[in-house]
Amino acid sequence: MTRARTIATVAGLGVVAGLAVVSVASASAQPHESQPHGSQPVHPGQRTPTTHANSSGQASGPASGHESGHADTPPHDSHTADHHADDHATHADHDTDVMDTHGAPLVAQEPLVDTYSGATPDAPTVLQILQDGNARWVSGHCQSPRTDEATRHDTADNGQHPFATILTCADSRIPVERVFDRGVGELFVLRVAGNVVSETEAGTIEYGVDHLHTPIVVVMGHTGCGAVSAACQGGHVGGNIRFLIGEIEPAVRRAATLHPGSEGDELVAAAVRENVLQSMFDLLSTSDAVRSAVDRGETTLVGAIYNLRTGQVEWLGEHPWQDGLISVMHQRGPVDAGLPGRVQGPVTAEATGGREGN
Repeated sequence: MTRARTIATVAGLGVVAGLAVVSVASASAQPHESQPHGSQPVHPGQRTPTTHANSSGQASGPASGHESGHADTPPHDSHTADHHADDHATHADHDTDVMDTHGAPLVAQEPLVDTYSGATPDAPTVLQILQDGNARWVSGHCQSPRTDEATRHDTADNGQHPFATILTCADSRIPVERVFDRGVGELFVLRVAGNVVSETEAGTIEYGVDHLHTPIVVVMGHTGCGAVSAACQGGHVGGNIRFLIGEIEPAVRRAATLHPGSEGDELVAAAVRENVLQSMFDLLSTSDAVRSAVDRGETTLVGAIYNLRTGQVEWLGEHPWQDGLISVMHQRGPVDAGLPGRVQGPVTAEATGGREGN
């Protein structure tokens, strides 16, 4: 029995030794990739980062998902390798791991150019800055300039130097700085339901024009405005809202006159446009400071409408009757502060493009 056990043990050791030899041979025959120097271990389910050469022959960092998919399977011959190299060259400029706000690949952009270099730009430059920023917002390629800690410290220590005063509705769906892709200290924004202009709004805009010296004032309404819609529907409203609606009603009447038979959404859309012109009219007629600055060419007053769905801003330009209104106001004298938006003496809406005066 003892001799039999000895023979079995020896035989078993021989089998184990043979398996070890086979295992070593098999391991040496498997292809393997060298681990890049300084690379981190790859966790389960994580692909090994690969790099590809750009047109200058330098490594351009981790490959995108498109290129990683090719790297998972080594090329079988030189023809396949050449094909993959061509494929990489074709897509090198398009592949990216960064996604835009719509979830689509974001093509690398040049850094935002500071077109005004710390000095207040003129009105045409400001308008272009706002238009360019809105285009980035619409396309999902916002760069969010001047939103860093250094800017917060700078504006806290050295004050604000905005280049635009913007009056718009209080609607929470209009994030003004994001709509124009601008940052801290660049836009002087005031908001009120229906973007109406009474004494307080006019006074705030005067601060922007006279003290902050903004070269442009924007009055911006928006599609589907609830305040304008309420004014179109009529009916009783309580509390202080009735005063707000009262500021918008002249624009609704003018929209109904210019678009006879319109109702519902069509009337609201027309009234939104007329309400922007109405607010511009009220600002020019109640604020001697703003009117004089516009007359001297020191600031430009423009209207706009923001589309809630697309994010795009439609620019209306200056009030069509701006020059006539300024001329009339010079003749009529100061505005009665107790009647916002109304001049002393009869002035027709046709002459001024806005609300009829008493």
